[in-house]
Amino acid sequence: NPCLAALMRFMGDQPKLRNQEETDYCYEILQLCKEKENLRDEIYCQVIKQVTQNPKPESCARGWMLLGLLAGYCLPSSIFMPYATKFFQEASSDSSSIHQELASTCQGNLRKTVMYGGRQHLPFRVEMEAFLVRGGRTVGCLGDEGWRCREETGAVAAELVQEVCEQMGVSEMQEIKEFALFAAKDNGKLMKAVHPEEYIHDYLLEDTLVKLKIRRLTWKTPLHFENEVYISLHYGQVLCDYLTGKLLLNYSNDLEKQVGTLALFQHWAKKRNSLPIEHMVHLPLFGYNTYTVERTSDQRIPVPCVIGVNREQIILGGRETQEIYFVLPLKEMQRMRTLRAMDDSGPPGLEINYGTPQDPKTIWFELQKVKRTAPSAVG
Repeated sequence: NPCLAALMRFMGDQPKLRNQEETDYCYEILQLCKEKENLRDEIYCQVIKQVTQNPKPESCARGWMLLGLLAGYCLPSSIFMPYATKFFQEASSDSSSIHQELASTCQGNLRKTVMYGGRQHLPFRVEMEAFLVRGGRTVGCLGDEGWRCREETGAVAAELVQEVCEQMGVSEMQEIKEFALFAAKDNGKLMKAVHPEEYIHDYLLEDTLVKLKIRRLTWKTPLHFENEVYISLHYGQVLCDYLTGKLLLNYSNDLEKQVGTLALFQHWAKKRNSLPIEHMVHLPLFGYNTYTVERTSDQRIPVPCVIGVNREQIILGGRETQEIYFVLPLKEMQRMRTLRAMDDSGPPGLEINYGTPQDPKTIWFELQKVKRTAPSAVG
């Protein structure tokens, strides 16, 4: 039985083969689960058998770690599921067991797999190595501030957003929903929103090409500035837009004063380690999410231009002139849908129906091409 042999070598009950590491045996077992679904129950049974009344603590711990990977990657059949669930529940509630924490991890991973469907990709080697030393994997997150948080191999985006919000002192669910997780590559030039139920480690690569960033998408809740992490994340998000002019609109004397003041504060912040976020909220496009438009159905609008979206309206403005070409209050929008590109090289599109039943109107945009940032497409 190749699976049993790999299991025994991984647990240390049989000698390892030359030039093979413990992660190689994990991959062999997980790959078998992926390719042959009908063998999953047997594999679960074999590992559970190996950790039951095992007299070798180290061997037993390795078996529990493997169960954690299995539970986070694939489900047993509906027939075997009640037994696996009961086994994990009993083991995780046994306070006398030295493996209680590992059993709790298995129970949690199994619950998430039921909820979210399991990992879409085999774990990467560095992730698996970190999991096997019981440390989880450190995820670099969230703007350019460099602060970090820790998440286990089965974590989904919603959990990471929740963890970050706790560090920012954000506890109200209404405000938590205003944040989202993005996978970014090439210093943010390529970005993709990560669905709340997607596993974050399906987006992370061994060569660290993909980074995760938390961004605020809507600004309904009034800003508050009592938490340093909160200020740092918000400031990091808007700083790039400010430096590239995306928070500005038509020139005026008041705007000139604001920009001058912010430039002064920016230099001051470098020395005093204090960020001028409270002053940036007064810039015209603060609170908008902005994107580049390559083409639009309204021939009167010069392209390329910038589309900005906030909780009240959609605007289109000149990328260089900052002149406003189009304003659509969201209350007038009837329907919005995405348009698929004609081919892989084409830009994505967005169609908006607005107006009244008596005077319906439609406008569409082709947005700047953003490649899908995912493990299967990055390399």
